[in-house]
Amino acid sequence: MKAPLDISFSELSETALPLPSFFSAWLTRNSPEGIQLDSFYLENEDFVVWRFTGGKETAGPPGYCHGGFLASLIDECMGSCGIWKGIYLMAVNLEVSYKKAVETGKTMFCTCRITNIVSRKVSAEGWITDNSQKIFVYARGTYLSVNTQILKEHPPGLLAFEKYKKLLEQGYPIREILEKLWSE
Repeated sequence: MKAPLDISFSELSETALPLPSFFSAWLTRNSPEGIQLDSFYLENEDFVVWRFTGGKETAGPPGYCHGGFLASLIDECMGSCGIWKGIYLMAVNLEVSYKKAVETGKTMFCTCRITNIVSRKVSAEGWITDNSQKIFVYARGTYLSVNTQILKEHPPGLLAFEKYKKLLEQGYPIREILEKLWSE
């Protein structure tokens, strides 16, 4: 079984938009012992793709990423898909199917997309694959869009998200918005 995406991951950094980090605080980027992560948006396919390598701090069994880490990672990636549509999401339900163990130290790809939006209810799906797009983990999730003003604490990146959302609502294309945010 392969993920339904017709791209070459080896050309990802040349063909996709690099994304700024709007991740949860637990997801620190580029820690050699934790996780190394780059985030991209594929405009034409409307997918978010994270290229990541789990370090030894992500291990459950020695040499393999912990299933809870992988579930959290794919949940975070699916939730980030909402950001690029101007929606801040919180998970309601997450179903994760593990197909094959993911080795630590191996570069993998978490590819996610929103599949349906009805009012505040958002459905998403995602895959963790290797470079050949062989599926190691598959997940589906249901999320609710959240008014960020009611949150008790403001998450990292919220101000940038609010700027992004305002520009998106004004009709600016994602590429232009990201170029503007990256230059600030």
